[in-house]
Amino acid sequence: MYKRQLQAYTFTKSLVVLSGKVTCTGQVVDNAQPVTLNMKNCSGHTTGTVKNVDGKTLTVAWDGGQEEKLTKLAGLPAGLPAKPGS
Repeated sequence: MYKRQLQAYTFTKSLVVLSGKVTCTGQVVDNAQPVTLNMKNCSGHTTGTVKNVDGKTLTVAWDGGQEEKLTKLAGLPAGLPAKPGS
């Protein structure tokens, strides 16, 4: 059974932050369809495809086959690295 590690998200044009049991950052790749997320040190997830985003939730299909529905955060969490993925 897949244990959900992530629960919330926020992103800007190029940075995505996913948080829950872990907090991780990565890059949004939106120069082609579908939009993808390239993550580093994110509960084993490295690449995700954005399946749906509606302003309140984000659904991501991960490269391992799992799908997660995340709730939007009000803002960026404190203590993030200066560069995505660092």
